[in-house]
Amino acid sequence: MKFTNANVAKHAAWMMSGAVIQAAAAFATNLVLVRVLLPEDFGRFAIVMANIGLAQSIVSVPIGTVVLRASEEELEQKLSLYAAVNIIQNVTVLVIASSVLLSIQKFDLRAILLLISFISSNWISVQMNLYERRFVYGKLSILETLAHLLGHIFAIVGALSGIGSVVLYGRELVRQISLILGLRYLNGLQSIKLRWLRLEDWKELLKTIHGFWLDGFLESSFGRLVILTVGSLSGEAGAGYFFQAQRLAIIPHQFLQPVTQRLAINYFSHKSSHDKQTKHLAKGLMSLSGILLLAVIIIRLGAPTVIPVVFGDSWRPVIPILIAMLGFVLCATMFNLLKGYCIATKNLKTLIVLGRSGQYLGFLSVATLVSILDYEPSVGLAFGLSLGYLLAAVSLTLKIFSKKEYSLL
Repeated sequence: MKFTNANVAKHAAWMMSGAVIQAAAAFATNLVLVRVLLPEDFGRFAIVMANIGLAQSIVSVPIGTVVLRASEEELEQKLSLYAAVNIIQNVTVLVIASSVLLSIQKFDLRAILLLISFISSNWISVQMNLYERRFVYGKLSILETLAHLLGHIFAIVGALSGIGSVVLYGRELVRQISLILGLRYLNGLQSIKLRWLRLEDWKELLKTIHGFWLDGFLESSFGRLVILTVGSLSGEAGAGYFFQAQRLAIIPHQFLQPVTQRLAINYFSHKSSHDKQTKHLAKGLMSLSGILLLAVIIIRLGAPTVIPVVFGDSWRPVIPILIAMLGFVLCATMFNLLKGYCIATKNLKTLIVLGRSGQYLGFLSVATLVSILDYEPSVGLAFGLSLGYLLAAVSLTLKIFSKKEYSLL
């Protein structure tokens, strides 16, 4: 399918509509859960999820991204190879994550539910990306939205029924099962033949995905590093408050992410001219900056009043943490768009050297100061998260538009 402005607008409308519904449903569900569950429940969930995610990031091969970008000829030749690697990585994640959870004494039924959902998502993401190659964004948005809604309904019903924090761990599994059933209904499940991997296959695969793997590893590890650092310095309760603040801070990003990453990768990949790519990137960044600045103002003015009323007085500690995350609100989505541009233009080196290093440098420098100065951990690390994304977005922007002809003005 040719990418015209009309097509892009149509795809963006479908994905934005789905994102709005999903974000609204997540917010409404969270309002119910914070009234039933304790901060420690959310903190434990965040820590377990971070440990599983960290184990996954070590061995995870971003097959979904490779599938989405591959030509038809390449996909026909290598799909069986990608599928075999997917199975191998799932088994490896299962072993590593189970061992880690056992070592920290958090391997229970709840953790098993979350581990199953993580592993199944690797296979499902490949099927979703294969279906996405048909450019059926309308059906895809409806499917993803329904799957999210079913997961949230399970969480609400389960919490009100008194089954406790298990709803946090089972919600994602319900979503994955819904995606499988939906793809089957839409005839979107593709049968893939497997084959044994030879040494030559591994060499070829590593050559293809080493940049994607490193970026995916750094991205996943960063998110897990943040949560694990918060948990180690402020305990499960502090991690719970931080987790809730980040859920609120990420709402604008949830609205815009489908367009700034998935659609952006497809869009920039179809713009053969570097001038056109950078021109549209500049327009996207300028548009995002206005939207996100408005979001920052709304959150800053509304958080002190809204959070105690909506969440309950016991969640007041979330307010200063959320305010410290305003830099994250402003920069996370713009960084996502820059990331999509780098992936589409095969400029992963710039993304990794400047973008990822900026994230880690900003957060770790603040984390070090927090530990030395004995500053409030959750608030201080929220500042670190903001600084990390600010450095990442600014450094990438300056590098991409360093030439005069690609000025943002």
